[in-house]
Formats: sequence, C-alpha cells, structure tokens
Amino acid sequence: MKWKNLDVGAGYYYITGTFVEWLPLLRREAIRALLSDELAAALENCQGSLTAFVFMPYHLHLLEAIS
Repeated sequence: MKWKNLDVGAGYYYITGTFVEWLPLLRREAIRALLSDELAAALENCQGSLTAFVFMPYHLHLLEAIS
C-alpha cells in the first residue's frame, strides 16, 4: 500500500492509502473487516482517533481533526 499524507490546514490531516496497481481489494467484505479491526487496534494502542474514514474499492481515506 502506498500512503500520501496531506496537511490541508484548518486543523485537519488527510491521509490516503492506495493499493499497488490499484487492485480492488476493498470490494471484499472480509478484507474491509480485517482492515477496520486492525485500524481500530492501532488507534487504541497509540491512543489515537479518527474524525472520519472511507474505504473505497481501490483505496482508503482517513481524516483527523487536530485540536
């Protein structure tokens, strides 16, 4: 997975991850569930949080508001 981080200002961080060769891996429910569980565990482990996220077939977006 390739990652791109973008500070869009106004107190938000926007992160996008794309799969190599744009494979539609997130069309499968099992992979979405696994990714969701791993993301939740990582956030809990580092005491992080997300404002919003979206899983698309070929990529994902994460948005975090900074106070």
